[in-house]
Amino acid sequence: MNQQIPKSGRLAFCNQLIGNSSGFNLNGANYYLYVSSHTYSISDTLATYTAIEANPTYFPGKTATGWVPATIEVTENDGYSYANSVTWVNTSGSSVSFYGFFVSESTNTTLLMAGAFDSAPIVVPNGSSITIVPTFYFTSIY
Repeated sequence: MNQQIPKSGRLAFCNQLIGNSSGFNLNGANYYLYVSSHTYSISDTLATYTAIEANPTYFPGKTATGWVPATIEVTENDGYSYANSVTWVNTSGSSVSFYGFFVSESTNTTLLMAGAFDSAPIVVPNGSSITIVPTFYFTSIY
């Protein structure tokens, strides 16, 4: 599953990298699930995804914590880090189909990234769970 980073997320990440950020931090990033098919656009905003967000009563946002120090992946020379997994249990009373996830910073004002599940939709029966391991890669063109 590839994550796509829209303009707002690219700006936020670049500002964080150069130290020009007002507290943005991946350790406080919030992960959400969405329930409709969506074709990513570079101009997507947080509103794009909150419009197709899974019912927050049953699938509230989950905060990413425990990010490990970034490392270099040996074969591709890409930098990456990951956090503790986030899990949602379906207590809605019926099966729910998920198409992907989206991520905002801790104040929920900026879309940082979004990803569609490779085999979307993923159908989660009532009483079952879905888990995501937050992972962030930096790929170099060199």
